[in-house]
Amino acid sequence: MAFRKFSKPLAGLVHDRRGTVVLIFALALVPMLGVVGLSIDYTLAMVSKSRMQTALDAAALAGVRAARVVTSEKGGTLEKAKTAAAAAAQQYLATNLPNISYLGQPSNKVAFVIKDGNIDANLSYDANMTTSIARLFAIDSFRLRGQTAVSVSLPRYVNTYLLLDNSASMGLAATEASKGELRRLTKDLKWSVAKNCEFACHGPGPETVSTADIASKNNIKLRIHTLRDAAIEAVKSAEDAQRVPGQFKFEVRTFERQTTVQHAMSDDFSSLAKKLEAIDMTRNSTQGNTMLDKALETFAADLARTGATSGDGYLVDKPKIVVVLVSDGVSDDRTVDEYEWKKPLGDRAKPYSAALDTRACTDIKNRDVTLVAIETKFQAIPDNTSYIRFVQPWIPKISSQMKACASPDNYYLADNADTIHESFKTVFEKTVLPTRVTR
Repeated sequence: MAFRKFSKPLAGLVHDRRGTVVLIFALALVPMLGVVGLSIDYTLAMVSKSRMQTALDAAALAGVRAARVVTSEKGGTLEKAKTAAAAAAQQYLATNLPNISYLGQPSNKVAFVIKDGNIDANLSYDANMTTSIARLFAIDSFRLRGQTAVSVSLPRYVNTYLLLDNSASMGLAATEASKGELRRLTKDLKWSVAKNCEFACHGPGPETVSTADIASKNNIKLRIHTLRDAAIEAVKSAEDAQRVPGQFKFEVRTFERQTTVQHAMSDDFSSLAKKLEAIDMTRNSTQGNTMLDKALETFAADLARTGATSGDGYLVDKPKIVVVLVSDGVSDDRTVDEYEWKKPLGDRAKPYSAALDTRACTDIKNRDVTLVAIETKFQAIPDNTSYIRFVQPWIPKISSQMKACASPDNYYLADNADTIHESFKTVFEKTVLPTRVTR
C-alpha cells in the first residue's frame, strides 16, 4: 500500500518535461559566453592590427619624404637621406602607434636602403595583445604582427642643354605639300639659286624679295618651326612631370655661324617658353652658314671652364646632364677664310661643307654627359646646284657621324615633321622617372 502511494508521483516526475529548457540553457551558457568573449577579443585584435598597419604604412612614407627633402638640399648625401628616413619613420611610429594599454610595447624594426635611384623601406611590428574574456579559456593573449615594404623612386634632377640648329638649312619646307607650294611660289624668280626652291633661305640676291619672305607671307611652315614646336611641346611635358621644384632645368642655345645662348640654365619655364617661341631661322645671309663643329667645341669648352660633370641625378648638387643636339649634321668648313666666303659660290676655291667632326662630341661625353643627337635629315634637292656641289658628297657620311657623336642608344633620325616630334617626345620621356609604391 505504501509503495503504491509513492510510486505514482515518482512516475509522473519521470515523464514531466517542464523545466528542461532552463537546464539546457544553463549548460550551454558557458560555451556561448566563451564564443562571444572570443569574438569580442578577436574583433578588438583585428581593429588594433589595422590601426598599427596604417601607422606602419604612414611611417614608411614619412621616411621617404624625409629622404627626398635631404636629396633636394644643397650638401645632401644619400647616406644623410637614409639616416633622415629612418629617424622620421621611428619618430612617426613613436608618436602615432595606438596608445593602448593592453597592447604592451610593440617591437618595431625600421630599415631603409637607397640604391639605383630607389628608396626601399622595410618596416615591421610585433606586439602581444592581452585578452579579457578569452583568458577564462586559457587564451591570455593574441600575437599581432605586420610589415610593409615600400619602394619609391627618387626624383631625378636633370640639367638639359638644347643645342638647336637655326641655320639657313633649317629653312626647308616642313612637309611634302609645303615643299611643293614653295616651289610653285618661287618658279618665276630669276635667280637660279632660288628658282623652284624648297628652301626658304635664299635671297634676296638679284630679287626684291627673299624666299624666306615668300614662305612667311604665305604661312608656309618650315623645318625650324617644326623643331621649335617639338621643343616647346617636350619642355611642357617636363614641366608637367616635375615632382619637386627645380627638378628639371634647361639651357637653350642656337647656332649658325655664331653660337647664341638664348636662355641660360634655369627652371623658369615661363621664360623658357617665351625664348623657344621666338626662335626662328637666321635671315642674315652672312650668318646663315652652319658652324656645327664650332658650336660643339664652344659648348665643350664652356663645360670644361665651369667644371661641369654629370652626376646620377639623385641629388640636387649632382644633376644628370643631358645635351640634345638637333641638326642636319652638315658643318661648314671654317678653314675657308672670310675672303672666300664673300666670293660667289662658283668662284670659291673649295667646297665649304663637311660631315660633322666628332672630336668635340667625345670631349662632351668624357664628362659623363648623355649626348643625344637628333638628325633632321638633309633632304635631297637634285636640281639645286648648291646642294649637288656642297652637300650631296657628304650625305653618305652624315648619319654615321651623327650616330658616333651621340651616346649609345641616343641617336635619332628624323626625316619629317612627325618624326621630329616623336624624337623629342622619346628623348624627354627618358628623363622622367615615375613614382611607384609597392607592398
